[in-house]
Amino acid sequence: MTGSLWCVGVGPGDPELITRKAARLIETADVVAYHRAGHRPSTARAIAADLIPDGVVEEELVYPVTTGEIDHPGGYHGAMAAFYLECAERLGAHLEAGRSVVLLAEGDPLFFGSSMYVHDLLAERFDAHVVPGVTSVSAASAGLSTGLCLARGRAHRAARHPPRHRDGAPPRRHRRRRHHEAGPHLRERARSTRPGGPARARLVRRAGEP
Repeated sequence: MTGSLWCVGVGPGDPELITRKAARLIETADVVAYHRAGHRPSTARAIAADLIPDGVVEEELVYPVTTGEIDHPGGYHGAMAAFYLECAERLGAHLEAGRSVVLLAEGDPLFFGSSMYVHDLLAERFDAHVVPGVTSVSAASAGLSTGLCLARGRAHRAARHPPRHRDGAPPRRHRRRRHHEAGPHLRERARSTRPGGPARARLVRRAGEP
């Protein structure tokens, strides 16, 4: 009987943002795998370090390239395609042996995550699952207490101060703004768009860290 693959999101940085399901799977895994760059440890593993059991088999999946040059006939994309095939082969060997494999992913596995490529390669042959995680986008929004789709202008004022009925007549209908933008505090601006005005944005780094 073959094992199961679990692509598990561990959140943006704060270990307390790991879901209960993700924690349970990590603690009971036969194999814990994670990607990392060649010049530094895995961030995903660091987030989940306290949950990884002693003696568990660990699979480090080291990227062949991140920002530098690569000597590969297919260039960057060719090198990464070959790398993901290698990852699938290594993890597939554990699955063939009946082991449960947890592949850690920063944030959410399907939100710009390397694990989604490995998942697609293995899902046709093995039992494969995805456990969502808190993304850095959500953590940044929560850290600033600012909505991601904050309505501005008339629609925002109408939401805060609903129109009143007058003489029994229905309230005047307000046009719904068709365009909303990400909360202005989630963007970095070198200066305000209004001359002399205060900056309306802050840059968030590692929003999910404690």
